[in-house]
Amino acid sequence: ESGFERRARLIFSGASAVSTLAESDLDVAAVTYQSFRSLIGTKRKALGRFLSKPTIVVVDEAHHVGAPSYEELLDFVDSHAAVRALIGLTATPYPAGVQARRRFHKRFPETVHDVSVLELVRDQVLARPLITTYHTGRAIEMTDRELQQAGAMDLPPSVLRKLDNEPRNQLIAREWIRDRSRWGKTLLYATSIDHADRLTELLRESGADARSLHSRTEDRALPLRWFRDQKNTDGCVLVSVGMLTEGVDLPDARTAFLARPTTSPILMRQMVGRVLRGPQAGGEADANVVHFRDDWRNLPDVLHPEEVLPVLRERTALRPAGSLAPLITDEELLQEQQLATQLERALARLRHTFDSDDDDPFNDAPLDPLVRDTKVVGFYEIDDQKFPVLDHQQEPFDRLLDDVLASDRKPRPFLAYFEDSPPPYPQKRMLNHLVELARELDELPIMQPFEIIVSPRAVAERIRAAGALTDEERAALVEEAFSRPLARAQYRSLEQFEELVERQLRELRRASPRPEPEQRVGVGPDPSSVPTLPRADRSLSVPLELAVSRATELLPVSLSDRLASMPMVDWTHRVTSSSFANWALKLTHANRGSAVIRVNRLLRAPEQHVSDDVLAYLLFHELLHHLLPGQGHDAEFRANEAMWPDAELHDAWFDTLHEVWDTRPESYSDDVVRR
Repeated sequence: ESGFERRARLIFSGASAVSTLAESDLDVAAVTYQSFRSLIGTKRKALGRFLSKPTIVVVDEAHHVGAPSYEELLDFVDSHAAVRALIGLTATPYPAGVQARRRFHKRFPETVHDVSVLELVRDQVLARPLITTYHTGRAIEMTDRELQQAGAMDLPPSVLRKLDNEPRNQLIAREWIRDRSRWGKTLLYATSIDHADRLTELLRESGADARSLHSRTEDRALPLRWFRDQKNTDGCVLVSVGMLTEGVDLPDARTAFLARPTTSPILMRQMVGRVLRGPQAGGEADANVVHFRDDWRNLPDVLHPEEVLPVLRERTALRPAGSLAPLITDEELLQEQQLATQLERALARLRHTFDSDDDDPFNDAPLDPLVRDTKVVGFYEIDDQKFPVLDHQQEPFDRLLDDVLASDRKPRPFLAYFEDSPPPYPQKRMLNHLVELARELDELPIMQPFEIIVSPRAVAERIRAAGALTDEERAALVEEAFSRPLARAQYRSLEQFEELVERQLRELRRASPRPEPEQRVGVGPDPSSVPTLPRADRSLSVPLELAVSRATELLPVSLSDRLASMPMVDWTHRVTSSSFANWALKLTHANRGSAVIRVNRLLRAPEQHVSDDVLAYLLFHELLHHLLPGQGHDAEFRANEAMWPDAELHDAWFDTLHEVWDTRPESYSDDVVRR
C-alpha cells in the first residue's frame, strides 16, 4: 500500500553489529553466516528480542543446515512461537552424509517450489552453458588409501597435488591466452593455494591480466573489487580455490575454467554456477564452462560438468574443434544423457578392475561386456544424480535393499550381491549412497521406471523390415540409433556400432538364427504348470574337464595354449533369471578383479536332467569369451563356437528349457549359498 516502509540492516563485520538485532523498530535483518554463529551469550538475547515479533526466517545456501554448527541456533529459532515459517533457499539441497541429510530434511520437510536447471535456462534466468573439454594427457593412478578417502569424501589433497605440474599448468594458461576474447572475464578454480599462485604467475607471464584470491590473500576485498571493475574486452582472470564457490556475486563473469576436478556434485554445481547468470538476471545469454579433463586410471567417479548442466557440448581434443551440438531441451533425452554418463563410468571401471597384473598379456585387452542387448529398466536418483538400473541388476538391487532393511539379516559386502550377474556393475559409491538413503528413510528407495534398450539387433530388424533402402537411407538409420546418448556411452565409435548391426543382419539372413546359450532365461506362459528341476549336490569339475579337453582338441593352438591361464568356475550364489551362465569378475574378497565363469544355479540338477555335455558346451562358450576378451560375438568367436559337435541341439535345449521346467528364481528360494 502507499507509504509502506520497513527498516532493514545488513549485519556482518563490515556493517552493523549483531547487537542491533535488539532494536525495537528493526523489521528486516540480513545476517551473514559468520555473524549468525557468533550469537552466543548476551548477543543471543538480541536475537530472541528480534524473534519475539511475528517473524519469517529465510536461510540462504540452506544445504549448510546439515552441519552440526547450525543445530543449536535453529533449535533456538524454533523455540520462539512468533516464528511463522523457516524457509530454505538452495541450488544444492543434497548435503553429504546420512546425518547431514537428516538434519536438512528435519528443518525443511516440505518442498514449496522446485525448478530445474533446464527450466531456468529456457526462461533465460540462467545462461546457456557452452561446455568445452580439453584433455590434459595427465594420467592419475591413485593408491588404495587415496581411493578410500575419495570414496568417503572428495579427492584428497595428495591427489590434487599431482595435478599441479608444469605441462598441465602451461596448457591451462595457453588455452586461455589463445581465446582470451572469447572467454572474457574468467573465474579459474585451482586445486590448492600454491596452485592458484602458480597459475596466476604463469598467466601474467603469458600476457594475461590475472590475480589470485584465497585465504592467504591479505585484503580479500581488493581482488573482488578489481575483477568487478574490469572492462577490458580481452578479458581477465580471477584465480581461486574455494572462495568463489558460493556467497560471491560476480554478475559479469562469463567463463569458468575448471582446473580443479571433483567427485562432489555440490562442488561442481557451485563452480559452474558462478558464471550462469542469464539475461533475466542481468547477465548474458551464453556462458562458457571449460573443463580440463585428466585420465583417471582407477577412479571413474570424477565428474564432468555436463552431469549437472543441460548439455551444449563442443567436443575437443587439445583445442576446440567441430561444431556445437544443439542444446538438449527434451526432458527424456536429458535424463538419458545423465544415465549414459553413469553407464559410461561403469564401463570405464571394468577396464581398471580386471586383473591385468599377472604374467599373461592376453587378458590386458579392454573388456567388452556388450555381448547382449543393454536394457535400462529404471534409475535411482540420489543427491540429484541419476544411476541406471540394468535389467540383469534389478534382482540384486532388490535383495541388497531387502537385507539392509531386515533386522534379522546382516548385509554382505554390497558388490557381492552383483557377483552372479554379468558386467557392467553398479559403482560402489552409488551403492553406499543408496544404502544410506534406505537407512535414512527406513524404507525401500523408489526406483523410477525408465525403459530404454540399446540393441544393434533391433536396428538390423528395422533395416530388414524397411525393405529396399539406399546406402544413404540405411546409414541414416544406423546413425540415428547411434546418436542416442546411451549408445554413444557404450560403443567406441559409429564404425563399431555399424559393424555390429551388419553382423546382426547376417544372423537374420540365416534360416534360423542361432540363439545364445547364455541368453536370458525364458519363462513359459504358465510356469506353474511345469515342475521345478530337482536339486543335486553337483560339481562342475567333470563338465569343465570336458570343455577344456574339447577346446584343446578343436581350437587353434594360438587359442588353446591360453587355457594355461584359467578363470575360476563356480555356480551362482542363487538361481537367477539373467542368464544360464556368464563370464564375470570377482568383485569382493580374495582374487578381486580376476575372471570367473558363473553357471546359473538353476542347472545344478541331477545328470539325467542336465547332462555333463550340455554344461560343457555352456562352459566352452564362456571360455571363448575368456580367450577372446573384448571381441564379443564377432566372426572369430562364431567360427570357433561352431566347432562344437551338435551345438545346434544344445542351443535348442536351452531355448526350450522353460517349456519343460519351471525356471523362475522364486521357485528355488531355498537353494541359496551365502559367501
